[in-house]
Amino acid sequence: YKFSSPKGRTLQIGDSYSMDSVSDIEFINGFYPLDIEKKKTEIFSHSRMAVLRNDAFSVYVDAMDMTEWHQHYGRPHIIIYAKDMPLLVDSGSINYDRGGLRCRLNSPEGHNVISCDEIPLEDHLSKTEAKEELNFDSFESTGGVQRLTVSNKVTSSDGTFYLWKRTISLYDEKVEINDKVKASKKLRFVSRMHLPDARIGYYSPHSSYQPLSLDNRTVSLRFGSMMETVTLDVPFAVEYAPCVDEENKMNYTQVLLRRHHAKTFEENTVFYFHNIRANGK
Repeated sequence: YKFSSPKGRTLQIGDSYSMDSVSDIEFINGFYPLDIEKKKTEIFSHSRMAVLRNDAFSVYVDAMDMTEWHQHYGRPHIIIYAKDMPLLVDSGSINYDRGGLRCRLNSPEGHNVISCDEIPLEDHLSKTEAKEELNFDSFESTGGVQRLTVSNKVTSSDGTFYLWKRTISLYDEKVEINDKVKASKKLRFVSRMHLPDARIGYYSPHSSYQPLSLDNRTVSLRFGSMMETVTLDVPFAVEYAPCVDEENKMNYTQVLLRRHHAKTFEENTVFYFHNIRANGK
């Protein structure tokens, strides 16, 4: 319950379907009264799971070790809600009958992470030879800003490695994500962020408005009756990818994709919602 969505749905992390935790709590509370705390920021240091919350956003972080078959590759993975609206999503999970699609959803490609082409973390659902060292480096909450830094050092069997540090900063009206990567040599990296279907604003051939800026650094998102913005300091492409949505139905995501061929690089992504306190939907 503490790690559920603003509407009380269980998160689609690993081989998990979206379920109604609120109904379960209410059922138990009917014959065994529970003392249920208000949802707040929670840092689960031992399992390296966290959720940062304020009145506007909920930011979920999965930096668990990869130890079991029902887990998915791609960490530190993040999911974001603006009020009760999904903003960054997990691609979900699908049954074993659809092996090819299942491989994609279980891999880093299906998550909001940075992956490396030369050090793949999954091969047809078998365990990878690469080693991961995940850490919660720091957490602080000062002046109304919550900031969590997590890291993952990924090392291949031949000793090639990269260290990825992700810092998530939660403010009243925005979420900032800073990613820094330092590798042992020049490698090819892919950064992906999955938005729910139709979240990017519509295109109109009869209007001067376009949801994507000409330099591919700003995208407008639907938020109730308003349009809000995501800004990225590195130009991105938009791709479409399959997913299993919050209703446990097949759908698609709009993926903000960035590629790097470098030994070191840095990305900054800002979800800035000017009207989030006035617009609750």
